[in-house]
Amino acid sequence: MSIEKKLIAATSDTPEVILYPEGIIRIKGQLIPEDASAFFKTLREWVNEYLDDPADKTYIDIILDYINSTGNRYLLDMIRNITVTHFKSNSEKFIINWHYEEEDEIILDHGKIYSSLLKVPINYIVRK
Repeated sequence: MSIEKKLIAATSDTPEVILYPEGIIRIKGQLIPEDASAFFKTLREWVNEYLDDPADKTYIDIILDYINSTGNRYLLDMIRNITVTHFKSNSEKFIINWHYEEEDEIILDHGKIYSSLLKVPINYIVRK
């Protein structure tokens, strides 16, 4: 059975999520979930199924305006699962694009911390 694309609409405290089996994982908006476990459950299930037969390349686009500490922890765990656990040191199989507003050093710093903790390259893209 092939995995289906999944679209999750944004709310006031959760981001829009686009999951395509062709290798696209996009998270955009505010990440301040009241129940991070419930929000990430759907993402985790889809990602785990996707990782059974991933695309040749996986593109992870993080486009966040704000992230709280709980959302940050769950997002880091999800990206760790994709990059470190599954792809191990083969960074050619995934590309992480971390989008941020030019003046938003906090969001940029989150991306730099992820890169450091996970020991993976991240492309930093200034949003226009």
